[in-house]
Amino acid sequence: MKSNKYLKKQSNKAAELSFKKGELDKSISAKFIKAFKTLPLNESIPALSFYLTAVKREIEKTTLTITSASKLNPSQLKDVKSAFAKDFKVIETQEEIAPSILGGVKVKIGDIVFDGSIREKLNQLKEAMVR
Repeated sequence: MKSNKYLKKQSNKAAELSFKKGELDKSISAKFIKAFKTLPLNESIPALSFYLTAVKREIEKTTLTITSASKLNPSQLKDVKSAFAKDFKVIETQEEIAPSILGGVKVKIGDIVFDGSIREKLNQLKEAMVR
């Protein structure tokens, strides 16, 4: 029986190898899934779960999520995407509307969040006044 630590490491490596030029290669992914399914059940389920989590994490690394209080026009979306494409590999862009941020934009790519929202600025001002 293999340890979960070993299975997680192998699943993470398999997830990395499942991508070509930042995009998921479905044929490679299918081969890894098939290989994980051949493991004993007590190893197969954790390995597949680790693999799925790692694949989602890899996809998030190239997905730019732009959150704004109201719908941005195509030019604004293009400007934000262009600004981030200089430093990050952006394959997909998602737009979210969240009136609760009041204004400005909040941008997330992978584990990195850039918060330029009015809500965040007000929170920072509040923190500064409390000190």
